[in-house]
Amino acid sequence: YDPEKHTLYFRYHQGEQMRQLIPEIEVQMMGLGDVQPSVKDVTDVKTGTLNSAITPGKAVKVRGAKIKITGDHPDTGIFFVSGGGERTRVENDEIITNNPSELVIMVPLLPAGTYRLEVVTQYSGGSLSLKEPRIAVFSKPLTVG
Repeated sequence: YDPEKHTLYFRYHQGEQMRQLIPEIEVQMMGLGDVQPSVKDVTDVKTGTLNSAITPGKAVKVRGAKIKITGDHPDTGIFFVSGGGERTRVENDEIITNNPSELVIMVPLLPAGTYRLEVVTQYSGGSLSLKEPRIAVFSKPLTVG
């Protein structure tokens, strides 16, 4: 058993003894869970390059948490931001896979340079959208050409 690779779940039916112990159970609040979206890695599908170079006009796979693009706020979407601050949006029809932990997108025809990837979403983890969008910024620069 490797906790990095395997998940452990328990499934049981509480019996009479368990029900009797419920009043004695101590609950400790460990803080709020992480509600922010996050981008963990970006893979250029054409070259297999991880977290560095991307190929314009080709697909990249973005893995993370709570990165599904949802909501009707005009700021939601996926953006490549140049070193000069120019934001290039990935068009909705160029989002191939849109899942909570994985996006597959076509890279816009970006000029050579270094870019920051931003994912802006109202995804809440459930069926309702958040009122305001949240932003996940990939921590590593992505390079074109």
